[in-house]
Amino acid sequence: EKRITPVKEIFSMMNEGEMSIAEVKYTAKGDKGIGAGLLPHAKPARYVGPDLTPSKRLDPDMIVDSLVDEGTTFFAGVPDSLLKSFNESISNSKKLTHVVAANEGTAVSLAAGHYLATSSLPVVYMQNSGIGNAVNPLLSLAHPDVYGIPMLIFVGWRGEFLDEPQHMVQGGCMQEMMTDMGFDSIELPVSAENASESIKEARELALEKKSPVFIIVRKNTFGPGAKKAAPGSSALEGPFSSTGMSRMAAIDVIDN
Repeated sequence: EKRITPVKEIFSMMNEGEMSIAEVKYTAKGDKGIGAGLLPHAKPARYVGPDLTPSKRLDPDMIVDSLVDEGTTFFAGVPDSLLKSFNESISNSKKLTHVVAANEGTAVSLAAGHYLATSSLPVVYMQNSGIGNAVNPLLSLAHPDVYGIPMLIFVGWRGEFLDEPQHMVQGGCMQEMMTDMGFDSIELPVSAENASESIKEARELALEKKSPVFIIVRKNTFGPGAKKAAPGSSALEGPFSSTGMSRMAAIDVIDN
């Protein structure tokens, strides 16, 4: 029987020896290779302590509400599995404007336009696999040596340790990419108090340097949020812009 084998299944078919080689080559655990060479300050594979071990306890609603309370009301990005509950909290909040972008570069560009129009710090979110797509607007538009546009960029860190093949190289060189582009980054702590303080510091740094600042989110950092979407509603039925037109209505206009 002919069929397309899913990537996850291919990965599970790798034997223990191949898995070990991948971990050494692409993560900070190895003494050689991409992970070791590009992550000289990486933490050991086993995290210790309440603020280092992700346990799905960080409340995404608290993070979103704290950003809104500080004046950030524009969020744009491409959904990520590691940021799922964070994305849901953004979508379910009635205090902000949320645009699900077609790609990461578009999200950065929308955020830049929002800042130029309002002088209000925007938030962008993406998986680390989308950084490559965002490089052009980050360097030719938002960089402090160009137009100097501050924003906070939440990035889900796939490939931090052993992961699916398509994430391994990206996860191993992510922090080096951010540094080479000239941007600061922080790893989001997993405790509520320290997470709030870190985001506050990142916000102040972005405004001070007039530059994007990356907030790196590790796997299992966020727990579920309490905010729920209105009964019977969906992202397609919500307002697409300040005009009040829904996404479904926009699709109908295009189709007809």
